[in-house]
Amino acid sequence: MRRLEREGFTVLHYPNILDSATARAGVNLLTNGDFENGFASWTNSGFSLVTSVTPPVNGAQGAQGQSSGTPDTAAVSTLESARVTVTSGGTVYAGLLFGAAEETGSGDSTPNNLIVKVRFWANAVGGSVLKEGTLYAAPVKGNNDKLRRKLRKFEVPGAANYASLYIENRHYGGPSGTPAGTVVDDAFLAREVIETAMNLIHALPHQVVQKTESFRNLAFSRNYRVGDKQSKFDLFGDPVWLWTWLTNSLLHQIKIVYDNGARFDGLVWRVEGTINGAPFAVSAEELANRVFTPYQNHVRPYIVEDADSIARYGEIEYWHGETFDTRWEARRAGKHHLFWHKDARPLDDFPEGRSGESRLTVTCVGPWATLKFLYGITGPGTMEVAQAVATHKSSILNQVRGRGNVFVSSDYTLVNSLNTVVGPAARKEVRNRTAQEELMRYLGEGTEAGLAIVSGVWNRQFVLKARPTTVDYFSEVMDGAVVYYDASGSELSPVDVLPGHFLRRARPVPEWSYFSDAGRDAKARFLEEVEVDAEKGTIATRALGGDTVDRRLARVKR
Repeated sequence: MRRLEREGFTVLHYPNILDSATARAGVNLLTNGDFENGFASWTNSGFSLVTSVTPPVNGAQGAQGQSSGTPDTAAVSTLESARVTVTSGGTVYAGLLFGAAEETGSGDSTPNNLIVKVRFWANAVGGSVLKEGTLYAAPVKGNNDKLRRKLRKFEVPGAANYASLYIENRHYGGPSGTPAGTVVDDAFLAREVIETAMNLIHALPHQVVQKTESFRNLAFSRNYRVGDKQSKFDLFGDPVWLWTWLTNSLLHQIKIVYDNGARFDGLVWRVEGTINGAPFAVSAEELANRVFTPYQNHVRPYIVEDADSIARYGEIEYWHGETFDTRWEARRAGKHHLFWHKDARPLDDFPEGRSGESRLTVTCVGPWATLKFLYGITGPGTMEVAQAVATHKSSILNQVRGRGNVFVSSDYTLVNSLNTVVGPAARKEVRNRTAQEELMRYLGEGTEAGLAIVSGVWNRQFVLKARPTTVDYFSEVMDGAVVYYDASGSELSPVDVLPGHFLRRARPVPEWSYFSDAGRDAKARFLEEVEVDAEKGTIATRALGGDTVDRRLARVKR
């Protein structure tokens, strides 16, 4: 009988997930991408070098597009880097800092429209563009404080050997007070460097005796619909180290390892506890760095964002629950909300302090939870569920990845066609709905054969398939403990029992009834969720109740 050993678990703590994405990109291939040496190696038309400007540049100087003084007339500025060598069929990362000053006039238009592309070429000079990949193409909302960073990954076409970064800004003149052209800085283009793992910060052991930097009371759960769902553990160590965890670890990656295998992969969501007698708590639930504030008679809400927070946590959007009368009221409310929620602030609810040892309770969530960070993402069109969710270039998950959620892998080999055709919701229906809610709408459709969908993010890879029709697990009670077997009769470690499968327990009276679909077998339990308690060395399985499997699973679950 395979028992769980507490000392067999290790908690791995990695840095901010966005840092890991940047780390996978190699040295910048672009010469003078920070424009500190003027426009050397860049082809320039209309951009000017700036040092003291709003918003401020990063370093000594950056570049700014020209502005038009005539209403409704465009002033077009372009910049393009020299071509650099890339690997045919490989991948590259491209990035840029950009921003514009806030509007001060009475107009309601956005004067700057920015387009940034990666151009792929067959030759070092001359020839036609083989393909263009878009890094950014949208109006630039004003922000006097910070430049915004954009980073994306691109596939290099098979015939391409060179690439360049192309920047174009169109500034439309407007009423008095219209700000100048877009400011750009720190242009970035690099080949991807494949790493087997991110740089390790901590490997935390289970606490057998009192020691620094260790954990106890580990538990984690996995769900048939979301994959890795939640984990929780108590953290012990020096108060200074615990304070660093409290103030810096939100949305860091946590991986739980047992017997050399990853059992949970997610992000730090909440940290709470007592340090030197004072209780504190901090939660990612309170974070927001891109705030949508609606106001009357306008289709688009007012948007304010913080570049530093986006660079640290990724895009975390918030849709303001109130609609304001004017654009300026919406702007004021949005900036106020952004100020208080762009950074994680530990909350001290009991300043008088309490006694007891210093310890923190860390709650983590699976990557699925990050889908609630993004709003207004709609399906690409009328198509099969797997395409709309993952495999189409404009699918929900590909749009999520394009907006900074690097937790969802672009490897969709575990996404199966379900033969269910669905249509997109209207844009007005999804504008204040999260990507998580939109994705659940698709999953609630089920398969064409009437089967429910098993999905989720497992080890950072998205899975989408019809629920099984066979029993995959069997169990019996031995020496007071439940023992699990796979379909071939081999004993399983409890951590290998996953949701999304049918389980049959041993019966006191043998029987040989056979069902072509396990969903019709009253003795087969569909595992909705499995929770592992590492401290007790046990697992708990939750199965669906008396309702039929397919009807119950086909509903959107909250």
